[in-house]
Amino acid sequence: PIALFYISSKGRDALEAVYRVVRIVIGVLCVELFLILSFAAVACQIYSDFPGFEDLSSAFLSLFKLSTTVVNPSIWMPVYESTTSSAFFFILFVVTSVFYIHSL
Repeated sequence: PIALFYISSKGRDALEAVYRVVRIVIGVLCVELFLILSFAAVACQIYSDFPGFEDLSSAFLSLFKLSTTVVNPSIWMPVYESTTSSAFFFILFVVTSVFYIHSL
């Protein structure tokens, strides 16, 4: 199979295209994971009294779930019921992650 890439120019072009796409996808994933980690660090400091934000790993997992919008209200609603100003944090995170990062 490796010899096919030496013989066929179309095979080489396809392999190069896959390589370029993989580099772009890895870059986007790194940016998204860094964004979630940054927001998780802030959420861990501000909302450490609430479930899902006790430590950095649980805050990261909670915000990762929130970025997929699968469990959207169940993550931020307990915090919002206690502190309504937390809506700014979660709206900023959702807008940044869903509408900006996921559109890349």
